Amino acid sequence: FAMIALALTLVWFVTIGMAGHKVLRTRLGGPVLDRFAFYFLLGLALNGIALFTLGVAGITLAAGAFVAVFTVALLIVVAKSKRVATARGPRYPLVPTIILFLPFIAIAADAMWVPLRDYDGRGFWVLKAKAIAHEERIDGPFFLGQTSVNLHSEYPLLMPLNAATVMKIVGDADDRRIRWIYLLAALALCLVVRAQIRDHFGALAGAWCAAVLPWLPQISTELEGGAMSAFSDIPLAAFIAAAFATVLRRAEGWERLTGIWLAGLVLLKSEGTMIASVIAVIAMVLEMRSAEHRRIRSLVPVVVPPLVAAVLLAIWRLRIPFEHGKDYGRLIQDLPSRWPGFFDAAGALLRHASEWNRWGAFWIVVLIAAAITLIWRRRAESVAAVALAAGILFPYIVAYTVTDWNLTVLAGTSANRLLTHLLGPAMFIIAAMGWKPTKSEAVSRAGVEDTDRDKPRLADVGACKLVTCSSTKS
Repeated sequence: FAMIALALTLVWFVTIGMAGHKVLRTRLGGPVLDRFAFYFLLGLALNGIALFTLGVAGITLAAGAFVAVFTVALLIVVAKSKRVATARGPRYPLVPTIILFLPFIAIAADAMWVPLRDYDGRGFWVLKAKAIAHEERIDGPFFLGQTSVNLHSEYPLLMPLNAATVMKIVGDADDRRIRWIYLLAALALCLVVRAQIRDHFGALAGAWCAAVLPWLPQISTELEGGAMSAFSDIPLAAFIAAAFATVLRRAEGWERLTGIWLAGLVLLKSEGTMIASVIAVIAMVLEMRSAEHRRIRSLVPVVVPPLVAAVLLAIWRLRIPFEHGKDYGRLIQDLPSRWPGFFDAAGALLRHASEWNRWGAFWIVVLIAAAITLIWRRRAESVAAVALAAGILFPYIVAYTVTDWNLTVLAGTSANRLLTHLLGPAMFIIAAMGWKPTKSEAVSRAGVEDTDRDKPRLADVGACKLVTCSSTKS
């Protein structure tokens, strides 16, 4: 039964992601696994966005609603199915590829047989998914606090909606059935990072950098936010990496795809709105620096979807009693008086980043790489990666500064999970330190689908843009 749940999870979200890819008219190149990683994550985003929109509109989320979303996606895939030529570029080396996949064998064995054991996953995220599957609403008795205490009631529902989808399609609310979502999200994170680094620094760099990620204890073995938990931190990290890769690749339709990633971030976690804002600003800066695209209107598809998602989230939250959370909108007003505690908060994050049993020397290497990148290897992409990491980290430190919780306790329960969000840009920074992109490599790696034989090859157009972006000095 576990393998059936795995197959259904893969088919469901990959199909929806492929449909979204076709509707958005975006371009993806590279090996099949890399493209399927993007499809899977895009399927998570679109499925969750669609169901949340239906829920806010008051439509009952019965089995028919879930099936309708999938059926529409399947019809789009079939209707728009065409034979395309995809430039694949150099293959990944075998040894780092094996190293990348080995930890997931053990994680898959755990997911197949062992129920969830993480407190937040079972107590918050999965409990919301079970309530949606049972009540078929996102504002039913559970969310109103009428049947039980809905802790962290303000948490966005994209991942609970995806988990409820799996529960509905397999007909079983056992939390082992939904564990595949989180395992596959962790694998997709690694593959997206691999593909992004491959685009800019070559297949060898992408393979070895991505191979590091699943061997970090925080990812592979930790029950507080790792791949064996039902926290939403790894899916958030995967969305950040996918959005950042899309912005840097700048292939056809990147604006539309970026907008979907940002809307997904808004509906995935509470901090997703802040992260989406940071990525949107980076996208605007890179777009305006391009000599070919100094057009504000081209950024409309980037900004509108996350704004709509934020409005929908606000409407839903007005219907839900606030339970067990922190009103950081109010606490931030105390920042001027609490500002001296900023360095204590930063130190708390740094102490957890240096925990050898969870991270090894990873974040030490990232800090060194960031310094080298900014001093000697300043390129638009690498500076953007440092800016993204800093733009995410700074608000977290501010949140630690203004909170009225005990800083030691709060950092002990959240710091390592927050650091997980930085994995995509952090690994890009490491790659920028160790490898230099060359023009010939950029041309060979800029593979995109060519669906119109009457137009110039899109691979050549994408390559030219990538080379121009890569060679621009910041």
